[in-house]
Amino acid sequence: MTVSRERLSDLLIDPREDLDCEVENWLDVRGSNDDKATFAKAVLALANHGGGFIILGLVETDAGIVEAEGRPAALDGYSQDLINGIVQNYCDPPFHCAVHIVANPVGAVFPIVVIPGGHRVPIRARRAGPNENTVQNNAIYVRKPGPRSEMPQSAQDWDSLLARCLRNRRDEMFDQIRDLITGLFRRWKCRFSRIGSMNG
Repeated sequence: MTVSRERLSDLLIDPREDLDCEVENWLDVRGSNDDKATFAKAVLALANHGGGFIILGLVETDAGIVEAEGRPAALDGYSQDLINGIVQNYCDPPFHCAVHIVANPVGAVFPIVVIPGGHRVPIRARRAGPNENTVQNNAIYVRKPGPRSEMPQSAQDWDSLLARCLRNRRDEMFDQIRDLITGLFRRWKCRFSRIGSMNG
């Protein structure tokens, strides 16, 4: 999932939670297992939704979404390696997330994690969080209106998730067929060019 810097910057102009965008406090994803599980649940749900963004360092208040208290002195606790380590530990099958440090309109910087979509199977939790309070082992999470991240509760929730995975499988199959036909066409074209030059 390639995202432009302009698109990432736009997320911080008027930040809001949506089905494809989650805001989280300054989670201690380096040291707190509870915070790792909170982050992982958002990743799992967004991946199953078709991809999206997690903006760290924000909190929702009555006045809107604002910067959370407790900004760390440095943002190295949100490195791409660390974030992807959590994804590897919690997500099955695992995938790669991109982490960007982006400035808001007044110059304050925030980590934004880009969660890819396009998965051919539902992404499940390969482990539980502490006491299974936030993430349950083998659970599947989806985004629901609110927005919130929850396990599918209805036939419609499951139908939406499975239909998305089937579309991704179909699209991948069509891409493979297109590549195969394009490769065959190029070989035939090259062969006919060679025959034409030999006859000329």
